[in-house]
Amino acid sequence: MCGIFPTIIDYTPGLMKVVQKAVGERNFCNISPNITSENFKFSRSGVWEVSLELIPCLKDWETKENAVKRLIPLGFTLENIGELAALMASKPDEVEKYHLVLALGDQSKWQDSDGYIRTPGASLYELNRHFGFNRFDKPLLPNDCILVSRQARPLSSGLATVGVGEW
Repeated sequence: MCGIFPTIIDYTPGLMKVVQKAVGERNFCNISPNITSENFKFSRSGVWEVSLELIPCLKDWETKENAVKRLIPLGFTLENIGELAALMASKPDEVEKYHLVLALGDQSKWQDSDGYIRTPGASLYELNRHFGFNRFDKPLLPNDCILVSRQARPLSSGLATVGVGEW
């Protein structure tokens, strides 16, 4: 585990606005065209506090499926595309430490036209931010990591919406 990143996430703007904020205007072309609100749904709504964690690949060439089976019994929640975008927006320096940060939660699995299950991944190199896909049946690479959490709670509706960022 590489730290806990308490993050406030506002899901109300919708998927594309949250992802676009994460990559920044100069990187809109680096968002996969298959990342759409039709293909992906948020796992939460409103504004939430989520304690995000990054779990580095612990076993070389471990499959994503095996990693999921290993992490769930340890009490982790596998996070989804909205949380991945929030991490990219609020902690780009953490994303940049890895080849790829993956969202493997159930709401982040999409079947392409060839029948493959794909999951979103984020990467950052210098000023280039990317939001793309990775096949679920392919192994994790040694410098990949998985986005998880252990704690999440909705904020009361009386609080101001602050968007994607830190507490």
